Amino acid sequence: MTMSDAAQPVLWGENLVKSHDGARRQLDDASLVLREGQRCCVVGHNGCGKSTLLEIISGSDRPDGGGVRLKRGVKVTAVPQEPLVAPEDATKTVRDVLLGGDGAGVEAARAYAAAAAAYEAKPDDVKVAKSFERAADAMNLHDGWAVEAAVATAAAKLNVEHLQDRRVADLSGGERKRVSLAGALLSGGDILVLDEPTNHLDLWAVRWLEDLLVGDELSSKTLLFVSHDRTFSETVATSIVELDGGALYEHSTSQGSLVEAYLQGKATRLADARSQASSTRKQLEVELAWLARGAKARQSKAVNRIARVEVLKKGAAEVEGRGDLGLASGAARGDAGRRDETRRKRVVVTVDGLGAAYGDEVIFEDFSYEIAHNDRIAVVGANGAGKSTLVRAVVAAAAREGKLIGCTDAERNALVEHDDDETIALATVTVGYYAQTPLDAHDETSPMDYAVDVVSRRPDAARAASDVLAAAASLLKSYQIDGASWQAPLSRLSGGERRRLQLMAVLDANPDILVLDEPSNDLDLGALQSLERFLTNDFRGALLLVSHDRSLVDATCDKLLVLPGDGYVSSFAGSMSEYLEIIDADDDGWEEEVDVDEAAAEAAARADRRAADDARRAAHNAPKKIKMLEPKIEAKEAAIIELDAELTRASADVEKVQNLFAEKTALQAEVDAMYAEWEELEALVAAADVT
Repeated sequence: MTMSDAAQPVLWGENLVKSHDGARRQLDDASLVLREGQRCCVVGHNGCGKSTLLEIISGSDRPDGGGVRLKRGVKVTAVPQEPLVAPEDATKTVRDVLLGGDGAGVEAARAYAAAAAAYEAKPDDVKVAKSFERAADAMNLHDGWAVEAAVATAAAKLNVEHLQDRRVADLSGGERKRVSLAGALLSGGDILVLDEPTNHLDLWAVRWLEDLLVGDELSSKTLLFVSHDRTFSETVATSIVELDGGALYEHSTSQGSLVEAYLQGKATRLADARSQASSTRKQLEVELAWLARGAKARQSKAVNRIARVEVLKKGAAEVEGRGDLGLASGAARGDAGRRDETRRKRVVVTVDGLGAAYGDEVIFEDFSYEIAHNDRIAVVGANGAGKSTLVRAVVAAAAREGKLIGCTDAERNALVEHDDDETIALATVTVGYYAQTPLDAHDETSPMDYAVDVVSRRPDAARAASDVLAAAASLLKSYQIDGASWQAPLSRLSGGERRRLQLMAVLDANPDILVLDEPSNDLDLGALQSLERFLTNDFRGALLLVSHDRSLVDATCDKLLVLPGDGYVSSFAGSMSEYLEIIDADDDGWEEEVDVDEAAAEAAARADRRAADDARRAAHNAPKKIKMLEPKIEAKEAAIIELDAELTRASADVEKVQNLFAEKTALQAEVDAMYAEWEELEALVAAADVT
């Protein structure tokens, strides 16, 4: 494959071959070259081998054939889709991971963190105090404070700031992914290999990550990543490499949309392949006719003909199995009439005074809203702000009425058990729920059994009009479930295939309200495009979508429910792009001119909420900051005492006295500033205790 020669190559993947089962090859003599500063997005359908390619490039897996070469001195840092904890890392804390990179600044920051902890434990130990002082000097010498600042920024932006003292082994999967991502960004690696980096990130974290990856700070880094977030890929990638049938195809463009260039290139290639497949099928007919006639020929010729038939069959089948999903609902089958009465009603779900809390911490409160039959609503916001809690309230109301599709009996019972009656759905409303939780990876049900169950839930007229098995087979083909796995247990399917089965069950039921909770996490670009077209052109009900995929939200939703994490839920009439434009403009000091009074009141309320949130956060963090500040003050004061002693000893040396006095004056100014900060923090703690 050809790539730009503008930058020096840093990695070569040569003639890579990999097969997990000895039958199908994920990589089949595939090659690629990565260059300095290149940001390459790997795309392909679920289960094609994208993660396998990244694992081989990063060195965590080995190919069956071919190999990977690195330019001398180049370091690769990887973040897998689901980071695991190695036995040797079991006791590491989050802070250990964040400071796990190379370089004098990082080493100084690591030493300073250890010295600060030791000094905090033994503030009266002179030897420990000296070590702490030397560590602080090293921070000044090697610019360790910049490393500390970078760590603090990454930890805050990726929402792991509060986890720094916890063991990585004790974290949830999402927390571990964010910690691993932060550690990789801070590591100093020359090549970053990131598998689905936007999973478990909220909208604001994704935008920060975009800015960081395309900014000057990381401009020399080479990036190889997999992402189903089209806006992220479009913003970050300088090239796209498609993995299809074990081969790699490069897509690039000097102008316009990179993703569109990929989709057009793929469409052209598939069209050529289908044309070839048509010719293949004609050859197949000739060969089958020859075999059917029982033509008299040498045995070896007959054997060769039979082998050729098998090759032709396989080639035709592979081409027919590629392309986008053929999504369809009951509406497409013509059995949507049963919903007409419901869909003439304006309001199908009422939310009245809904709130959410984790223990004593209020996530959001007093939220009221009405969902109409044709609403297209996206729920967006910060991690932990309650997005899934909000949509689960709608789902729970449907479960209470017995009109919920897409959950197991156990999940349905759990929803009803935790239902708080603050959300009311019409008794005739059916809700389809595509949850973040995937199908059980250990389930022994086969895809065919699963599809038969889906078809059996259709209305009587639809069930009587077609053979159930034939309809089930048609469904499985539409959702691109490999025919060879139809009778295999679900545990044998890839994660993406199991997610497509879930989507199949929900969409086929043609619900009045479709609730999709982060569908982008496990669907490839082709599946997402199919879903987007279905939601835009075919689905007639209400949509409630939780997603950080801005492309999907923009294409399918015209209303937003925003949970920024400040305890409030606000509604916005418009697209995601329009909302972000307003937020960005507001951050730059922009003010709406059309309705000055309303805009001013809204801005003031928002400022008050932000100020209150900042005050709460400052009060919450004050004790920890005091704890870190006090040993620093003591170390500076100890240094001043030492300077006083040196001043006494050097009283006869005027020049030395002047230098020592200047040093003492500077130290005293630092101590005074620290005491001023300490008093402010103490005041925050006292105020928090009063309230």
